[in-house]
Amino acid sequence: MANRIADARYCLNGKEYVLSQNDGKNCLHGGADGFDKKFFQVKTCGDLLCLTLTSPDGDMGFGGNMQFEAQFSLEGGALNIKYLAQSDADTLWSPTCHAYFNLGGTIGEHMLKIDASKYTPAGEGLIPTGEVNAVTGTPFDFTQFKPIGRDMHAENAQLSIAGGYDHNYVLNGGHAATVYSPVSAIKLDVFTDMPGLQFYSGNFIKGRGKNGVLNMHDGFCLEPQFFPKAINIPWFQSPILKGGEQGEHFIKYSFSW
Repeated sequence: MANRIADARYCLNGKEYVLSQNDGKNCLHGGADGFDKKFFQVKTCGDLLCLTLTSPDGDMGFGGNMQFEAQFSLEGGALNIKYLAQSDADTLWSPTCHAYFNLGGTIGEHMLKIDASKYTPAGEGLIPTGEVNAVTGTPFDFTQFKPIGRDMHAENAQLSIAGGYDHNYVLNGGHAATVYSPVSAIKLDVFTDMPGLQFYSGNFIKGRGKNGVLNMHDGFCLEPQFFPKAINIPWFQSPILKGGEQGEHFIKYSFSW
């Protein structure tokens, strides 16, 4: 479950679900033992690598018995990821990929373009306020290529909350973003069928890598997703997976040079 749910609770079909609090009072990425910490069953399906998981009703507080599968395949210079899920009851489902990237040099030098004219400002705990604001005239404007570091430390209340970028963008279409490194000339294009993209500039890395070699802003994330807190904000696109129906979403990371 991508990103944050405020106060680690939500209501669905008249029932309140109380979730795992692992980010202050909020639920982050599905809770303290979310899917990113589970052991998956691994199998090959032709040219696909398939990872499957059964999430029982009540897991981290979420409702429904869910069968989840992530399929990975390579196509030329592209990594294709397909997410499939089915639950026996209505539940929440917002898959993403939280991979960190550095295409060469510092991330501040990377040139980024996001196909989004709006973003969702965040409040306390980096939870969206429910507003949808234009990026025009703000440090969040990546409608044209610009260095990630140009405005990352600008005097801006939203940047101060996050220590950099950690915000959801409202995508205009399926080609979510393009980023390239002037140092290596490697380019990454991101495609998805989901409505949002979390751009995260690695503000909280702080030496978490092996031997403490990774530091703040050593990598960035481009995470397709449903909007954070979408279940509690009626005008955000709903991340509800209906019981008995199969959900399917994809992310494509395409590399070229």
